[in-house]
Amino acid sequence: MSHCRSVHKACVLLLGSSLGPLISPPAYPPFDHNVREYLTASFKEEGPALTRHFAFLEALFTRAASHLSTYKKGTPAAVALSWYEWMSYGATSTNVGTNRTTFYDGVIAAAQDVRCCFVISC
Repeated sequence: MSHCRSVHKACVLLLGSSLGPLISPPAYPPFDHNVREYLTASFKEEGPALTRHFAFLEALFTRAASHLSTYKKGTPAAVALSWYEWMSYGATSTNVGTNRTTFYDGVIAAAQDVRCCFVISC
């Protein structure tokens, strides 16, 4: 758990309320609902639970590399800034934004295909 989330939870437990009204905007972005649902799904067996995370990482890195290959060559800092700006497009303190949601939807779809390959090859 990140430091900001730890402080938030401690405030809620100790004070009975959040520091949210005092801090605007929040110090951390909202989570990706689709990613949380995908990664925290429950399983009856250990195998699918493990391969799901491996498949997610495989799909994440493959999709990110593919997307980043379309960027103009430049310094690592310039490429990182372009990636950040693209991922945070349309983001608010309560919404992660359209590009980030679309990106992770594609990652999850690709991870489901990769997971099938893991199961078949076992």
